[in-house]
Amino acid sequence: MKVSIQTLGSLGDVMPFITTAKQLEKLGATVSILAPRDYTTVIRGHGIHASEPPDFSLDLWNREAEQRGTLSGPLNFLRDWPDMVEPYVADIMEQSLHAAEGADVILANGICAPARLAAEHYKIPYLLHALQPVISPTSETPCAMVWRPWQGQILNKYGYGVVWIAQTFMERALRPHRKRLHLEDMPSFNQTRTHLNQPLPRISSISPCLMDQKPADWAENDFLLAYPSLEELPLDALPEDLRAFSAAGPPPVFVSLGSLEGETPIRLIDTIFSALEHLGLRAIVSDALASKLSSGRLAAHFVVGHVSHPPLFKLCSAIIHHGGAGVMH
Repeated sequence: MKVSIQTLGSLGDVMPFITTAKQLEKLGATVSILAPRDYTTVIRGHGIHASEPPDFSLDLWNREAEQRGTLSGPLNFLRDWPDMVEPYVADIMEQSLHAAEGADVILANGICAPARLAAEHYKIPYLLHALQPVISPTSETPCAMVWRPWQGQILNKYGYGVVWIAQTFMERALRPHRKRLHLEDMPSFNQTRTHLNQPLPRISSISPCLMDQKPADWAENDFLLAYPSLEELPLDALPEDLRAFSAAGPPPVFVSLGSLEGETPIRLIDTIFSALEHLGLRAIVSDALASKLSSGRLAAHFVVGHVSHPPLFKLCSAIIHHGGAGVMH
């Protein structure tokens, strides 16, 4: 069996798919991953075939989004849709078709909407995947994309409508490609309900610490799976100088804001490090976050690049993070 995995998210979206790809290969499948070109080296570094990526850099996109304020709220995201999403659709569509050629099934997250058209074009199964409660409406759990403390449980299910709106916008952007591929238009009410006249499998892979059982009001085509973690590495897999820093004093605090580092206000970062200094705490700091700080402010801390989180967290007294699915798990 040949499986085409397709994602347009951050590294936090790519890493769980790498875990999934490794498990599928152990079962005898041939797997490829289509992702932004920023992560081609990471995918190949884990021994997984990386499909030819679209000419799309998430790093560059995030920089522009930070300047525009695109990700500061759902309304801003929809406001910037014509400039920040639509120009990339045609190229991603072509690479999605290329990556899926000869595949028996496509597994993709909702961000990579062209993957669904590719599955329709080749008439193969399509599995929709999410790492948060966003694609399967429920009254029990709020939609991770839009929840606010004031809304209360009564509005939980309605929050998923924002994701539906975004999917509707994407479907409109894909209409010329549907026509070109001789595919029927997708009714707006059917964005995540069926595929090839069959119920569309909607898979949510969420840490059991956050959701340990399927909500009672989920549909039959909704599936809950545990978050797909990479195999846990031993402590000696961490860089030697990192381990030496940790051993040289009390357990440090780990500070990383993941995919939100680009849009985090500098005043918030200053607040975090002022608090660390006030308490006399040492920190292990992600390199992207460190780039926003002066060398003087970083003098007492350790800057680290991409390392495995499970062994790293064992060295730490606390974690300050952005609530990303993998870090939370």
